[in-house]
Amino acid sequence: MLKMFFNCTSLEEIDLSGFNTKNVESMDSMFTRCTSLQNLNISNFDMSNVTTKDGMFSEIGNNTDIITNAKMKEWMATNYPNLTNVHE
Repeated sequence: MLKMFFNCTSLEEIDLSGFNTKNVESMDSMFTRCTSLQNLNISNFDMSNVTTKDGMFSEIGNNTDIITNAKMKEWMATNYPNLTNVHE
């Protein structure tokens, strides 16, 4: 999923709660430069095999409403403290 939505500046909403990420190893720059993104649902992301997620949310809109799981929320709070609308 490396750079899957990279530079999708017109993307405003996406629900990825149905994505099977069990075997994904890299999520580097997945949402980088999605500056218009307002709503993102990654609540079912299984990050157990992900080894790299550098820049996953770099240059994303600070007001993006992100629905995620507890483990991912904790990681995001540490790595992306500017994203304040992250919840389960």
